[in-house]
Amino acid sequence: METGALPLSGARGRGRQALAGLSDEDLVARVRAGDDRAFEVLYDRHHRGLLALARHLLGSVPEAEDALQHTMLSAYRAMRADDRPLRAKPWLYAIARNRCLSVLRGRRDERPLEDDAVRVDGLAAEVQRRAELRELVADLGRLPEDQRSALVLFELGDHPQDDIAAVLGVRREKVKALVFQARENLMAARRARETPCTEVRAQLATATGAALRRRALRRHVESCTGCAGYEAQVRRQRSALAVALPIVPAVGLKDAVLDGAGLAQVGTGAGAAAVGAEGALAKLAVAHGAPRADLSQWRAARDR
Repeated sequence: METGALPLSGARGRGRQALAGLSDEDLVARVRAGDDRAFEVLYDRHHRGLLALARHLLGSVPEAEDALQHTMLSAYRAMRADDRPLRAKPWLYAIARNRCLSVLRGRRDERPLEDDAVRVDGLAAEVQRRAELRELVADLGRLPEDQRSALVLFELGDHPQDDIAAVLGVRREKVKALVFQARENLMAARRARETPCTEVRAQLATATGAALRRRALRRHVESCTGCAGYEAQVRRQRSALAVALPIVPAVGLKDAVLDGAGLAQVGTGAGAAAVGAEGALAKLAVAHGAPRADLSQWRAARDR
């Protein structure tokens, strides 16, 4: 619909009830024609979904509200600045997501969601009552951003996959993959959380290298304060044992062993290469604390 063809009557145009029946694109056209009430209808229609997306990306209601305000003001200015065609809904959500990403990039000391004791401010009262829902919110917050965005948009409803693809800037096929990955990760996080701590700690006590990085193990430790503390104690204990266990060999022990085996020392001349077996045994005996005068048992061992 051409903007010039819109039948306006006064600055406000139609009443809110009539405007509520218009499509997003018609509302955008009316905003461009100067009908600010149309912008109010756009806000009422989309602000809850935009706020939910921002809340789950940022983990904070105040920051989400700031992102919503920034989104709508940016959208209003853009709509009034030109008349380029646009798909209003995915366009608004793309603005909101980009704003959230900017906020996340700007955080210097970003803390993981679990440090905030799973913040549930702004969520349904049932989330505060049910531990299972609080855990789900925490797991959602740990997902990679693209998976989290795709799943939130998908579950908010009324978002065709083409729209989600437009918001995320990916192909339509990628949306399916992201939603699938998000669901799999949430299920894996729940399974890891439900693994008995005794089983996890048995793994932590003996695991090294790549075994310590197994995803199921890491998921449990990340969600369990007790097992995280146990892992830290194991690390400290291993560091201490690495210092306490090694024994410093006596000076000359290597030479004595090599001489006893009749091996020439590297870098010596041919005449000095061979040291008598008795002398080697004497060195070895002395290295182990035996008196030089008492070599009979060493000779007996040599002659067997």
